[in-house]
Amino acid sequence: DRDVFIDLLQKELNEKTGKCQVSEDNLTALKNQLKNKEEFIEELQSKLDEEIKKCQDYSSNLKNKEELNEKLQNKLNEETRKCQDCLDKLKNKEKIIEELQSQMENFKKETTSAFLSRIQTQHIELSELVNYVDMCINFPVAEIAYTADLSESFKNFMDDNEVKLYEMYGHLFPRKILIGGKLFIDDLKSTTSTQIDMFKSFLTWAYDSAKYKKEIPFNNFTALKFFPKITTSDGENLNTYDKLTNWMNNLYQKNSDIIISYNNLIPISELRFGKSSSSVNEMQPGVANFKEKLSLRESDN
Repeated sequence: DRDVFIDLLQKELNEKTGKCQVSEDNLTALKNQLKNKEEFIEELQSKLDEEIKKCQDYSSNLKNKEELNEKLQNKLNEETRKCQDCLDKLKNKEKIIEELQSQMENFKKETTSAFLSRIQTQHIELSELVNYVDMCINFPVAEIAYTADLSESFKNFMDDNEVKLYEMYGHLFPRKILIGGKLFIDDLKSTTSTQIDMFKSFLTWAYDSAKYKKEIPFNNFTALKFFPKITTSDGENLNTYDKLTNWMNNLYQKNSDIIISYNNLIPISELRFGKSSSSVNEMQPGVANFKEKLSLRESDN
């Protein structure tokens, strides 16, 4: 029985030893599997780290690109603002130019209208003022010549009827005008030629004194014993030598705005058709009824 028992124990021991051997083999296999898995995990971790690094690099590049885009956008906004400022300034300049052109057109229109209207009104006033006097003497101070092109407002009127055109601009346009003073002299019928010559000499001396600062050769004007009736274009009566001398000095020392002569007059109707021939050489306001009209230089002869 003992041997049987020993055999049973030996058999059981062998079975358990076999099982242990199997367990050790399994453990070794499991260790190998675990090692393989650790290597795999390590490889995955390495790849993950690599991908994380790539993502970080991409994020960094993306951030740089965003910063660059922001800088470019700011630069673009700045240039756009500058361009807009330039456009605004250009529009303002164009507006200013348009306003200046409009003002120039209005100035031409008003000046031309007033100028042509003055031709008629001043002529009538002077004619009514000094009918039937013997002599008219002009004292030119300045000459104004009109050489500019026709204004746009006048060109626009050219398409309208003549009545509107003449109402707006009159019938004649002078290319040149004389500015200065005009004296109307009467009561010469009973005077002698010597008295007239002496009076003309006095006028010449007063003229040279006022315009060229020349000294008058004598002061005792009463010795002339002759003084005609003298009236200025604005109706002032110069009844003494002192008044006449003062009038002459004021004429050449102050700015005169009195028109004494219109020259090279052109009919408005001819301007409508691009013509510029002068049909009237000269027109002196209020001179139509005078026996004689002179400028001072003519009276010197």
